[in-house]
Amino acid sequence: MPSLVPMIDVMRGQMSLARATMSVDVEMLSTCCNKPMRHRSFIDALTFRQKAIFLVSAPMVLLLLSSGLAMHMHSQIREAQAWALHSKNVIARGVVLGQLFVGACADLRGYLLTENVYFVEQRAKRVEQIARTLESLSESVSDNAAQSEALKVVLAQKQSYFNWSESVVALARNNDPRALDKFRTLQGETDIRDILNSLDKFLLNEWRLGELRMAQLEKYTQRAQFASVLFLVLGVGTVGVVGWLLSESVLQRFRVLLSRIESFRVDDTDDAPLSGRDEISRLDQAFRTLRRSLVEKTRENEMFVYSVSHDLRAPLVNLRGFGEELRTSIDELRTFLSGHLFSEPEHARLDRIFRSDIGQSLDFISSSVKRLSSIIDSLLRFSRLSRVLYQPRMTSVGETVDHVVSSLRGTIAERGVEVEVRGPLPTVFVDPAVLEQVVANLLENAIKYSDP
Repeated sequence: MPSLVPMIDVMRGQMSLARATMSVDVEMLSTCCNKPMRHRSFIDALTFRQKAIFLVSAPMVLLLLSSGLAMHMHSQIREAQAWALHSKNVIARGVVLGQLFVGACADLRGYLLTENVYFVEQRAKRVEQIARTLESLSESVSDNAAQSEALKVVLAQKQSYFNWSESVVALARNNDPRALDKFRTLQGETDIRDILNSLDKFLLNEWRLGELRMAQLEKYTQRAQFASVLFLVLGVGTVGVVGWLLSESVLQRFRVLLSRIESFRVDDTDDAPLSGRDEISRLDQAFRTLRRSLVEKTRENEMFVYSVSHDLRAPLVNLRGFGEELRTSIDELRTFLSGHLFSEPEHARLDRIFRSDIGQSLDFISSSVKRLSSIIDSLLRFSRLSRVLYQPRMTSVGETVDHVVSSLRGTIAERGVEVEVRGPLPTVFVDPAVLEQVVANLLENAIKYSDP
């Protein structure tokens, strides 16, 4: 199995790369905050579909990155777990090895005391198990030079001890009394306690190594938990920031478009087009095109109204002038005829002709001319409505009505009508000139079309 040192170096390099990446992200975020208009123009240039794709792809990219890093950390955790389990397995086999050595020594003692062949067979099995266990441990710790050297010491002591024990068994089989003395005195050979002491040192080193590996596993686990929380916060933050930028871009441009619609006037002013190539900019372009079309149509209507009013005013002036001339001539004719002698019936007939027939006809012509002139003036005012800039403010309806009634006092007296104002009248938010015009039109129509 590989050593921990290269793995730790790799982790340090990855953490340095992660810190460098985070610093670049912070610089990019600060640049975004310091230059919002450039990013806003970029966002404005996206269509709604592209904005939706961008809103989904930004967290998806972060999710893919976090998934890759999570897989890498998971592999590190699994590798650390494998190393920790490896140390536990080595320790467990080392403990079993010590038990086998103690058992082999007990079998030798039992055979010497009882001369029972059973102990020899048990000892042979234990010796075989000890050999397999030592071979397995040698393969397991081959990656660690210190542990391999410690296990070689155990192997050398084991070989020396078993050579000595074989010689003792051979003496005992020949019923040589020196066998028991040799077992008791050991005669300078390796003691089983030396093997157990060496094995304890080996297991202690492996336990310390296992503690380091468990600490490394805990470190990787904490790092993975921190990365999970970090990427969760970054994911939510990314969605929030991207969503805020997109919504701010859309809402800001919607506000501009809405303000243009609310302040819509058919005039020559033309606002700058909204930036971008999305649906909002196309809607703004359609609105501006509609506005230009309305301006052209309004100009055509104004030209038509001006032309009609000019064509109608010329005969109206003639009708009014010749009507007044005719009235003056009739007055002169009546004065001239009043100096001649006519009978009473003739005077009555002439008076009826001058007053009822001719006078009423001239009055009808004069009122019709005035009515037609008023219609032409109304057409002209109507044609200028699109250019009127209203200035609404709090206006008293009662004061406006009183002012209009005062200005129409002569007409009211001439028509013999009575105007009654029932108050109190409210105060409204309106353009005073428009309110006065509306009240004047209502009163004029009421007076004009009232019963005689």
